Amino acid sequence: MSKVKPDTPNLDISRSFWLDLETPYGLIDDEWDRYRSQLNQYVIEDYRISKELLKVHWCLERELSQIPYEREPLLSHILDDNEEYGKNILCAYRFANGKNKKRVVACFEEIEGEVAGADFITLYEDIMESGSRDAMVSMIQLFKPEVLRNILGLQYCYGRKPQLIRHSESKLEKLDALNIDKVAESLEHITDSYRPWHSFTHDEKLYFLIKRRLGDEVERQVDENLEEEPAEFVVLIFDGTELQIFSEKKKIASNALSGINEAIEQTFQEEEDDDGIDEDEIEDHQFDDMGQELTYEELKSAIGLAKDIEDNTDLVLKGVNVENADLPNSPEIQLKANEGVQETLDWFEERNVELLNHPDDVKNITFVYEGRDFTLLPREGSSKGEEGWIFRYNASYPSDEEREEFEGQIKEYMDVEVRFEKS
Repeated sequence: MSKVKPDTPNLDISRSFWLDLETPYGLIDDEWDRYRSQLNQYVIEDYRISKELLKVHWCLERELSQIPYEREPLLSHILDDNEEYGKNILCAYRFANGKNKKRVVACFEEIEGEVAGADFITLYEDIMESGSRDAMVSMIQLFKPEVLRNILGLQYCYGRKPQLIRHSESKLEKLDALNIDKVAESLEHITDSYRPWHSFTHDEKLYFLIKRRLGDEVERQVDENLEEEPAEFVVLIFDGTELQIFSEKKKIASNALSGINEAIEQTFQEEEDDDGIDEDEIEDHQFDDMGQELTYEELKSAIGLAKDIEDNTDLVLKGVNVENADLPNSPEIQLKANEGVQETLDWFEERNVELLNHPDDVKNITFVYEGRDFTLLPREGSSKGEEGWIFRYNASYPSDEEREEFEGQIKEYMDVEVRFEKS
């Protein structure tokens, strides 16, 4: 092996580095004889791997001016210098494969000021001109490896629709000062394996990435262990007044939203002086938490379940308020009884009057739980570009424990999430 050039930064080639980026270095290392043949094929026969990617590894120990024209001797000299380079070339190729080129280029542009050494500066310009994604990945790995996480986060969001988009009334400064651990904590009751993973700025927006690794559940196939660590991401994107949350499920996004609002409140509490906390100012900076959005049919199904909920829970359906009831002159009907109105609704049904059959006419539904009234308020959602329905609820000074228990009952038996609204 030749001596490493003095102006060359350290290249991290390891199982843990690539596994964190969901790329199977360990498998390639364990079965190197097989993968060395694949490397030869990709470089020499198929031209899948770019020559620029090979040049990056050549320049780790040799002069750019001495590079062979032919691919076969170029690869041979690289492997003679260090066989680990061959494994790394395959990893860089695999990582780059399938990634959106526009986003890879944007991240590559970010490292321009980090590139040092005459050969690498020249090579940076050549790679930019060639547009070789795998070579860009390799240069990023060499000069600013954490930016590869940016690519993974951007790729996760590419082509997806956010689970939630929320807005605040006042622009929040110093977003990167937020305690992102609060968001991970808000997901703990779903699973305790979510952890803050990375944050970065792209297109003047701040990205927070929370990653749920699937533990020891390494994906397996019949013939081989892929040795990848597939993960669920929660990605939060801020521009000051808008928050977008990308996740696998809306429930996860909803909990992440609550965690962000808790983090904002905590930030204000830590910065406030002895004059006290301005609750209105905190609320202006928090992101609107509208609750789970439902389609009209989902709303109809949930309200239909409300009538029978007291048969399954400790909740009692105390009252309903319905506009435009299916009766002569479409009256507004308010039913209320401490013992519950279930039998009254049954009485109406026997006479072919379905008071809860048109959910957009239901103004509110009141339950009694542990001696306290909780009023559900179905409302049309306000997300930009979307039509949907949400449930808020109010009650008179419930404790956090009472709110949590009530929300859990509604979630279990009506299959909707509700959000508390101060009376």
